[in-house]
Amino acid sequence: VEKISPPRMKPAKIIVISGVNGVGKTTLGFHLSQKLGIKQRVSLGTIVKTLLAFSDEIKQLELEKFDNHFMEVPNRDSFRLQCQIVSKAVNFIVNKYNKQGVDCIIEGVQLLRQYLKLPEGAVHVHLAVADHNKFRQQLDNSDTRDRTVNNLEFANLLALDLILRDEMSGNGVKILANSGTVADLVNKTMRYLRGS
Repeated sequence: VEKISPPRMKPAKIIVISGVNGVGKTTLGFHLSQKLGIKQRVSLGTIVKTLLAFSDEIKQLELEKFDNHFMEVPNRDSFRLQCQIVSKAVNFIVNKYNKQGVDCIIEGVQLLRQYLKLPEGAVHVHLAVADHNKFRQQLDNSDTRDRTVNNLEFANLLALDLILRDEMSGNGVKILANSGTVADLVNKTMRYLRGS
């Protein structure tokens, strides 16, 4: 009797987008999902809900701080701790989608590569602030925020950007400058996904 092998599942497309608040992660994720037909997009809000479901120890107020770096810049150790906590939920989500062959895009601030267990072929792009004026305009014109960012908060975000950029270097993360157009960022990410 000839054995029939089950059909091989195509590998999932996993795209991780990191960067500070307001740098354009959601915009890039939206355009990538449209171009690639990816329905599953996971934002920090989803990650926080997953964390709350798995932990009684983490308080809602503490988790809300994870998505608000306007008031102060976390020191590097406390930021790494946030990243370790977030990575537990992200790794759970990525593993689940990868096993099911489901394509997904994950975006967030605390996505340090050293704490993520990404499958082979996954792409991690980091949006870095290269053009401060463009970044300021993006923050001021954001429809996901109900107020403008003041000068101190803007300086805090720039300081966090430097921490993130330093942490991302040399970890297989593709660093993209926010000075490029959305189309350029989409095309570069797609080239990374194809391995070219």
